Amino acid sequence: MGPSIFSQLFLNPAFVTVGSLVAIVATPVIIHFINRLRYRKVRFAAMEFLLQSDKQNRQRVLLEQLLLLLLRILIVLALLALIARMIFSQTTFKNLGGAKAHHLVLLDDSGSMRQKWNETSAFKEGIKTIKSMVTEGAKRPNTRTLSLVLLSNPNQPLVSNADINEVLIKELESKLNNLECSHRSLNLVKGLDIAGEILANSKGTSKTLHVISDFRSDDWKNRSAIADSVAELDDAKISVNLVRSLPYKEGDVANLAITNLSGDTQSAKPGIPVEFRMRVFNYSKVVVKNVRADIFQDGKKNPGKTPPIPEIPPNSSVESKFYVTYQEAGNHTLKLALESDALDLDNQRFVAINIKVKHEILIIDGDEKVFSRDKDVMTTGKSVNSSLFLIYSSVIKDVNYLRNQPLDHYQSIYMLNVAELSPDALDALTEYVKGGGGLVWFMGDQINSKYYNEHLYKPLGKGLFPVPLQNKPKQMPENANPELESDLKAGDHPILKDYKKIPGLGKAFSISTFLPVENKWERDDTVRKDGVTTFASTRTNAPLMFLHNLGDGKIITVLTSGGTMWTTLSSTYAYPLIMLNIQKYVNKNEDADNSRIVGSAIDLSLDPSQYTEKVEIVTPGKGASPRSNRLDARFIKGKAAEKPKEGEEPSPATKPQLVLNFGSKSTDRPGIYTVKLSKTGNNDTYGEEKMLAFNIPDSESSLPIISNSKIVDRVGKEVKVTIQEFGSTDWIKEKDAGQEARRLLLILIVILFLAEQALAYRLSFHASGSSRTNKSKLAGPARAAV
Repeated sequence: MGPSIFSQLFLNPAFVTVGSLVAIVATPVIIHFINRLRYRKVRFAAMEFLLQSDKQNRQRVLLEQLLLLLLRILIVLALLALIARMIFSQTTFKNLGGAKAHHLVLLDDSGSMRQKWNETSAFKEGIKTIKSMVTEGAKRPNTRTLSLVLLSNPNQPLVSNADINEVLIKELESKLNNLECSHRSLNLVKGLDIAGEILANSKGTSKTLHVISDFRSDDWKNRSAIADSVAELDDAKISVNLVRSLPYKEGDVANLAITNLSGDTQSAKPGIPVEFRMRVFNYSKVVVKNVRADIFQDGKKNPGKTPPIPEIPPNSSVESKFYVTYQEAGNHTLKLALESDALDLDNQRFVAINIKVKHEILIIDGDEKVFSRDKDVMTTGKSVNSSLFLIYSSVIKDVNYLRNQPLDHYQSIYMLNVAELSPDALDALTEYVKGGGGLVWFMGDQINSKYYNEHLYKPLGKGLFPVPLQNKPKQMPENANPELESDLKAGDHPILKDYKKIPGLGKAFSISTFLPVENKWERDDTVRKDGVTTFASTRTNAPLMFLHNLGDGKIITVLTSGGTMWTTLSSTYAYPLIMLNIQKYVNKNEDADNSRIVGSAIDLSLDPSQYTEKVEIVTPGKGASPRSNRLDARFIKGKAAEKPKEGEEPSPATKPQLVLNFGSKSTDRPGIYTVKLSKTGNNDTYGEEKMLAFNIPDSESSLPIISNSKIVDRVGKEVKVTIQEFGSTDWIKEKDAGQEARRLLLILIVILFLAEQALAYRLSFHASGSSRTNKSKLAGPARAAV
């Protein structure tokens, strides 16, 4: 037997070597033969009779003496096994054939594992547990193998089926010390499934999955998915061991989190205060009072804080407004930070702001003569409260402008009486809206209803146009009581709040013509449930104004004109207010860049006529040190439109583009990411920058952990799992297995000792009666050695 065999059988293999075994077994044998030499030969008259008796019983006596010797050897070996802590299990004896037990550790490194207490954290305790497992396993080197998998990246194990020995301890030391917990929300079920696949493909005699986690209640809500995963592991003969890295505490853990930070950044201008809104959630069962956050503007802490939130009820959130002023145009950042608590991860929130000198809107004019009034109001503000429009400047173009010009820098696009769009213009407009751009439709006599129905309208609000249209415009019947009833019935949406407040507006405003929706189209939004909201109708209850979203963009549709062709709205003093509300609603959704979640990729699609393939992405580094990543975008050729087959949609033409994917693993850290782009003709420098804010998901902020009984309920009582409490080390040292072996050894030693004494007594000489006084003078040949 080699040392590795002994290390598989004993927790203290140093006591058991070949030399020690030979010496221990030889000891009772030598003593036995020494005692045999102590017999004295005594000859007397009846010797022949005794010799004859001895010959008849010699074989039986010899066997009994050898059995006694064997019992004494077994007693000594059993005592040695007791001292060396012999392991007695089915797996141990399987391993004697050369196979090894495979232990896979799935370490939860989701954001909540950063929860801290007493200078430690759940993640640090998980690391400590792994080190203890490896150190203990190395006491029996090369009898087990270890795989270490992070929940954030289960497809790429940190350690794969490595022998547990001193070499692995040194290898793991640096890896574990440099390991950092992620900031993301992770999928436990996915990790269990991948870990199961790894173990299923291994050749270990026994397979154990150790899941080290904080076991938050929110992670175990999906009862069926977790139960199915654990059941599959059980069916595959994989033992599941759940190890807590956090002390179990009944009830909620006090934790505050900033769950949202947004503002009116679309219309922000230098020197004008920008309104921001902060939402704070109280994840506890007690009221929290006077909550304020520190303000960091462009990385520098402001002297003041946000206005105090008087109180936040338990398990509730409260929104607070505050203002920040930026004096210069360009890219800026804002960070809020609450005081430290159990989880610092969710105490901060980031926003990226692009302060512009002017904000442009694009007007696509389908009939310049008819819409002169619209353009006049929107471009020069010649109306009541015209100062409200000074925030925006308008660019007026025809429909062909959409085909070959960049649209991303416009806050919104107004489509005024546009009859049709070319395929490439339609593609460009769709891409703009899905990317967060705002779109407003106004009708007129140039509208081609058939084109709108076939190319712009799609059911369930999936198109650029929300409703199917009838072929011809419809005249409004004359209003007999304009002072009592307006031609426009406004709903409760904020867009028309100013219209409803102005007395006597119905007399000044009238609608002569509008484009009606198809008769078969369901009018009730609650029945239709397609994401399209009707927020205004005509005096005759015909739907007139609609809201719907497409991708990240918002769309408003008005089925009458914006100018004087079909309505007198533009001649009223409410018109600028309504148009401003419309613009505020559809403003390009630049907050999409501030609502990114850590772990989501940065996907870029660039026009190669304006940009080179060189891209630099500066990520927030550990501490205050940013990290620069220089990348090359990939060029993709465009293709011409293909002629469709019968019954199929035409395949639109695509433009050449530069694409780049900055993977999810590179955006784990919350903060501001700066994308630097190189403009064509300026290859050596980055002429354009865009800032993106990444924040943590709200799902990591709820910290209550699940109880053992509920874990058993989730996985099912018929499925066997073991649960180790925080701080428990007995399972690492295999103390239970050692105790079981000791009990068996103690019982075996008692049985062997009783058997040895009984046999020794049988083989001993016992004088009776008067002969006892002469026992010192007589030593028969049948007397056993002692």
